[in-house]
Amino acid sequence: MQGDFHALRKGFILHFGDAALSSLRVCLDDVDLTWSPLADCVIDSFAATLAENPAIAIGPAFHGTDACNHESICAKGLLVPGTGAGSQLQVRNGQTHGPGIYLSTLQAPGFLQARNFALASKTTSANYFCAR
Repeated sequence: MQGDFHALRKGFILHFGDAALSSLRVCLDDVDLTWSPLADCVIDSFAATLAENPAIAIGPAFHGTDACNHESICAKGLLVPGTGAGSQLQVRNGQTHGPGIYLSTLQAPGFLQARNFALASKTTSANYFCAR
């Protein structure tokens, strides 16, 4: 599964990379895309979800979060606070539309709010993650 995931990730960047960078550069002057160091269990979970749902559509989305969360996201994936594997996580920024992982598309103005959150938390870098 690992090899398939890495091939998928390369194809994803080839297909969506320019559009993602273009969207990011609306708000960020110096930005580039790099691979996040994902744990094997995160890759395996993603691959299993794809295998169980072969018709699923995959596309880019942004998730803004404080830099202190990056290590946990890479180790455990994006988790819904208060449910399943995320049962020990606390909601940090509200749940206006109910429990879940809040994302914005490349075109969504909500992305600007995620970027502003990253800046307000005084992080020196902004990382964006793929969600399954």
